[in-house]
Amino acid sequence: MTDINQFFGFSRTPFVKNMPPEYLFESKSLKEALGRIMNGVDRQYLITIVGDPGVGKSTLIRKLESKLNKTNYKLLYLSESGLTPKWLYNGYMEQLNLRTEYFLGPAKH
Repeated sequence: MTDINQFFGFSRTPFVKNMPPEYLFESKSLKEALGRIMNGVDRQYLITIVGDPGVGKSTLIRKLESKLNKTNYKLLYLSESGLTPKWLYNGYMEQLNLRTEYFLGPAKH
């Protein structure tokens, strides 16, 4: 069996989910979205990215994360549909290693 990368002369397998961000194609719409998001980052806004399946949300997030200074920023990523506000906040707090008191038994009352 011939290796497909070798057959086509590719140095890496194309169209994989773990493609390094520097190899992602920057379309006009991706550049515009990154510009808008970076504007929000500079202003310290909370940014939510929503869209239909397959439009490039994850690709956008991966490209964004590669551009952020890891010392100054932490990207929080929740991939859930139908989240309640408590589950949304809980997901963010868990990623920040913070304790979520309102999920404890006494807090429910």
